[in-house]
Amino acid sequence: MVGRDGAEQVASPYSTGGGGTVLEHRFGAVLLAHLLLGDPVPALGDEVTPVEVRFQDSHFSAVDDLIVVGNTADGAQRRLSIGVRRAPSFVTSDDSTADLLVSYLRVVTDHWDEASTGGWRLAVAVASPNPAVQQVRELAVIAHGQPDEESFRAAVEQAGRTSNAVRTRLTHLDALIAKAAASPKVRTETADAELTWRVLHVLWLWELRLEGVDESDRTAVVGRLRGIAPDSSVEGADALFEALGRLSQGYAPAAATVTESMLRRQLAGAAALDRSPSYPAAWRVLDALSETAE
Repeated sequence: MVGRDGAEQVASPYSTGGGGTVLEHRFGAVLLAHLLLGDPVPALGDEVTPVEVRFQDSHFSAVDDLIVVGNTADGAQRRLSIGVRRAPSFVTSDDSTADLLVSYLRVVTDHWDEASTGGWRLAVAVASPNPAVQQVRELAVIAHGQPDEESFRAAVEQAGRTSNAVRTRLTHLDALIAKAAASPKVRTETADAELTWRVLHVLWLWELRLEGVDESDRTAVVGRLRGIAPDSSVEGADALFEALGRLSQGYAPAAATVTESMLRRQLAGAAALDRSPSYPAAWRVLDALSETAE
């Protein structure tokens, strides 16, 4: 295959259409809550502590709607790059999804060594878990467990492993990947079929419940925030989440990189906070010194 040459500039996958800014801001607030609480982030890994949330940072990641960076117990760093879409259809004619996949291909071609060893993961966050999304998730789960493209396709075709709808979805996804790979922003000689496996191998599908009749994701986060609201009240935790939402709305146009300490400083005038849960040993020492002094 002939290499693709072209411009270096990367368009935000969110800016190519279909996201919904309100949804992105609410999701940003959820991720900020994880940062504030030191809670693991789905898709980043339960063993990883989040240390940064980046907003629209295309210099750090081609997939740049939201990026979470975390530390593992052995001192390594892992990043999760998330594109936000309400209801991607993943059909051959869906140009907006092909545009989104351009940025995903940039990661799995320019940074495949890091992605293939688990240091860089990708996610698509969706508001509507339609059949297409569920079928792509099933393909991604299979790809996570296969070491290469040939093994992946053999597993998909294995009798009883997948439905005809899932296999048809892979055909659509192959076509979308081929369309995205033709973009001048993607420079690679890797075969299109291999690129499909690469994207699925490091891809997680994240269903958001933040709007309409189902806001259970918001409810769960507010419940967790009670742990750092000084009065442990639902009202205080709800006010804290609203403050996180306002900050999220401002962080995106500023392409902000947010840490826990920065977040706490900026929340100081908007919401009262209890002590950080990120440094339990340090707090125990300070409490002991305080008791000794008394």
